[in-house]
Amino acid sequence: MPRFRVLGKKDDGSLKVSTRKQKTTEKWETSISGQAMQFRPDEPFQKGTPLLLGALFFRPIPQYISNSKKKLEQALSLQLVPAVKPDIKNLVASLEDAMEGIFYINDSSIVGYIPVDGLPIGKYYSKTPRVEVVLVPRNAYFGG
Repeated sequence: MPRFRVLGKKDDGSLKVSTRKQKTTEKWETSISGQAMQFRPDEPFQKGTPLLLGALFFRPIPQYISNSKKKLEQALSLQLVPAVKPDIKNLVASLEDAMEGIFYINDSSIVGYIPVDGLPIGKYYSKTPRVEVVLVPRNAYFGG
Protein backbone atom coordinates (compact mmCIF):
# COMPACT_ATOMS: atom_id res chain seq x y z
CA MET A 1 0.00 0.00 0.00
CA PRO A 2 1.36 3.45 -0.81
CA ARG A 3 2.69 5.75 1.88
CA PHE A 4 1.78 9.42 1.64
CA ARG A 5 3.81 12.40 2.80
CA VAL A 6 2.67 16.01 2.72
CA LEU A 7 5.43 18.18 1.25
CA GLY A 8 3.73 21.53 1.75
CA LYS A 9 1.10 23.73 0.17
CA LYS A 10 0.91 24.98 -3.39
CA ASP A 11 0.11 28.62 -4.24
CA ASP A 12 -3.55 27.70 -4.81
CA GLY A 13 -3.84 26.23 -1.28
CA SER A 14 -3.84 22.58 -2.34
CA LEU A 15 -1.35 20.18 -0.79
CA LYS A 16 1.80 18.85 -2.43
CA VAL A 17 1.84 15.14 -1.69
CA SER A 18 4.49 12.49 -2.31
CA THR A 19 3.54 8.81 -2.56
CA ARG A 20 5.69 5.70 -2.47
CA LYS A 21 5.16 2.01 -1.91
CA GLN A 22 6.87 0.18 0.90
CA LYS A 23 9.83 -1.95 -0.17
CA THR A 24 8.13 -5.14 1.08
CA THR A 25 5.06 -4.34 -1.03
CA GLU A 26 7.21 -3.72 -4.10
CA LYS A 27 9.11 -7.00 -3.56
CA TRP A 28 5.86 -8.95 -3.15
CA GLU A 29 4.30 -7.39 -6.27
CA THR A 30 7.46 -8.16 -8.26
CA SER A 31 7.35 -11.76 -7.06
CA ILE A 32 3.67 -12.11 -7.98
CA SER A 33 4.27 -10.52 -11.41
CA GLY A 34 7.11 -12.94 -12.08
CA GLN A 35 4.98 -15.93 -11.17
CA ALA A 36 2.03 -14.57 -13.17
CA MET A 37 4.22 -14.38 -16.28
CA GLN A 38 4.23 -18.19 -16.39
CA PHE A 39 0.49 -18.08 -17.05
CA ARG A 40 0.46 -15.00 -19.26
CA PRO A 41 -2.06 -15.17 -22.09
CA ASP A 42 -1.00 -14.25 -25.64
CA GLU A 43 -2.96 -11.02 -25.28
CA PRO A 44 -4.24 -9.33 -22.12
CA PHE A 45 -7.99 -8.85 -21.83
CA GLN A 46 -9.13 -5.99 -24.05
CA LYS A 47 -9.37 -2.58 -22.45
CA GLY A 48 -12.94 -2.08 -21.27
CA THR A 49 -13.63 -5.80 -20.70
CA PRO A 50 -15.27 -5.97 -17.26
CA LEU A 51 -13.47 -8.61 -15.18
CA LEU A 52 -14.22 -10.47 -11.96
CA LEU A 53 -11.38 -11.45 -9.63
CA GLY A 54 -11.20 -14.18 -7.03
CA ALA A 55 -8.18 -14.64 -4.78
CA LEU A 56 -7.21 -16.82 -1.84
CA PHE A 57 -4.10 -15.83 0.08
CA PHE A 58 -2.59 -18.85 1.86
CA ARG A 59 -0.16 -17.70 4.54
CA PRO A 60 2.49 -19.77 6.35
CA ILE A 61 1.41 -21.38 9.61
CA PRO A 62 3.06 -19.64 12.58
CA GLN A 63 4.97 -21.67 15.15
CA TYR A 64 2.45 -21.02 17.95
CA ILE A 65 -0.25 -22.68 15.82
CA SER A 66 1.83 -25.62 14.62
CA ASN A 67 2.78 -26.37 18.25
CA SER A 68 -0.87 -26.98 19.13
CA LYS A 69 -2.57 -29.98 17.55
CA LYS A 70 -6.02 -28.43 18.01
CA LYS A 71 -5.04 -25.04 16.52
CA LEU A 72 -3.18 -26.71 13.65
CA GLU A 73 -6.28 -28.77 12.84
CA GLN A 74 -8.40 -25.62 12.91
CA ALA A 75 -5.95 -23.76 10.67
CA LEU A 76 -5.76 -26.56 8.11
CA SER A 77 -9.55 -26.90 8.02
CA LEU A 78 -9.76 -23.12 7.41
CA GLN A 79 -11.60 -22.49 10.69
CA LEU A 80 -8.69 -20.50 12.11
CA VAL A 81 -7.59 -17.69 9.81
CA PRO A 82 -4.82 -15.07 9.99
CA ALA A 83 -6.45 -11.98 11.51
CA VAL A 84 -3.15 -10.09 11.33
CA LYS A 85 -1.45 -7.71 8.91
CA PRO A 86 -1.32 -7.34 6.00
CA ASP A 87 -4.95 -6.32 5.57
CA ILE A 88 -6.93 -8.19 2.93
CA LYS A 89 -7.64 -4.96 1.03
CA ASN A 90 -3.89 -4.31 0.77
CA LEU A 91 -3.21 -7.85 -0.47
CA VAL A 92 -5.94 -7.55 -3.12
CA ALA A 93 -4.74 -4.10 -4.24
CA SER A 94 -1.15 -5.35 -4.56
CA LEU A 95 -2.30 -8.44 -6.47
CA GLU A 96 -4.31 -6.27 -8.87
CA ASP A 97 -1.28 -4.00 -9.41
CA ALA A 98 1.06 -6.97 -9.91
CA MET A 99 -1.15 -8.52 -12.63
CA GLU A 100 -1.61 -5.22 -14.50
CA GLY A 101 -0.10 -5.36 -17.96
CA ILE A 102 0.00 -9.17 -17.83
CA PHE A 103 -3.66 -10.18 -17.73
CA TYR A 104 -5.33 -6.81 -18.29
CA ILE A 105 -4.31 -3.34 -19.41
CA ASN A 106 -5.50 -1.55 -16.28
CA ASP A 107 -6.84 -2.84 -12.97
CA SER A 108 -9.85 -0.53 -13.38
CA SER A 109 -11.21 -3.39 -15.55
CA ILE A 110 -11.88 -5.35 -12.34
CA VAL A 111 -15.51 -4.58 -11.54
CA GLY A 112 -16.22 -7.16 -8.86
CA TYR A 113 -15.00 -10.07 -6.78
CA ILE A 114 -15.99 -13.73 -6.81
CA PRO A 115 -15.37 -16.73 -4.56
CA VAL A 116 -12.75 -19.34 -5.41
CA ASP A 117 -13.68 -22.98 -4.81
CA GLY A 118 -16.56 -21.83 -2.62
CA LEU A 119 -14.34 -19.68 -0.40
CA PRO A 120 -14.63 -15.90 -0.19
CA ILE A 121 -11.63 -13.77 -1.02
CA GLY A 122 -9.57 -13.99 2.12
CA LYS A 123 -6.49 -14.96 4.08
CA TYR A 124 -6.06 -18.57 5.13
CA TYR A 125 -3.29 -20.73 6.61
CA SER A 126 -1.56 -23.50 4.70
CA LYS A 127 1.53 -25.66 4.90
CA THR A 128 2.04 -24.51 1.29
CA PRO A 129 1.88 -20.69 1.22
CA ARG A 130 0.54 -19.43 -2.10
CA VAL A 131 -1.98 -17.21 -3.82
CA GLU A 132 -4.77 -18.79 -5.87
CA VAL A 133 -6.30 -16.45 -8.44
CA VAL A 134 -9.32 -16.65 -10.72
CA LEU A 135 -9.90 -13.94 -13.33
CA VAL A 136 -12.91 -14.16 -15.65
CA PRO A 137 -14.81 -11.79 -17.92
CA ARG A 138 -18.00 -10.71 -16.15
CA ASN A 139 -20.26 -11.79 -19.03
CA ALA A 140 -18.74 -15.31 -19.05
CA TYR A 141 -19.30 -15.68 -15.31
CA PHE A 142 -22.96 -14.72 -15.58
CA GLY A 143 -23.48 -16.75 -18.75
CA GLY A 144 -23.90 -13.81 -21.10
